[in-house]
Amino acid sequence: MKKIILTALVLCGLNAMALEAGDLTQSGISLNHLMTDGTEKTQDLLILEKGQKFTVLEFFQTTCGACIENLPKFIALSNEFAKTATFKLVGLDRKEKALRDYYQTIKSEFSFPYVLDNLRTATKAYGVSATPTSFIVDANGKILFKHEGTFEASDMQKIREILK
Repeated sequence: MKKIILTALVLCGLNAMALEAGDLTQSGISLNHLMTDGTEKTQDLLILEKGQKFTVLEFFQTTCGACIENLPKFIALSNEFAKTATFKLVGLDRKEKALRDYYQTIKSEFSFPYVLDNLRTATKAYGVSATPTSFIVDANGKILFKHEGTFEASDMQKIREILK
């Protein structure tokens, strides 16, 4: 019984740290970004391209079926809103080689960075406990949208409304 109560307290504590819509993100999280042009940059997770107003993050694992299912929707949104938002796929696999190998198989499908978070720096800062988890963050670091799981049609509509 004590073990069950302790587990419940730990899980509640983890959820209390999770960032939600309306919260401000932690600034200065620098991670390795694998770029589709073959280069690699260490840069801030929330850095925006010139003229863009939002960062859209998808926390992702290569072994997660829901993540693989959601990827085409995330790619479609990145193509639709490339002028207004910076999109980043944040890989959470513990083994960096697994992240890099997977990236090599999919990099031709999209034009945004694949961010390595195998040490779970951003994952902990954002309180991500499930994949896929998506965030839309404005230029001031405020979370405008958070979603866990695959995107349904209603989720896609909400995202489009925010990014317009």
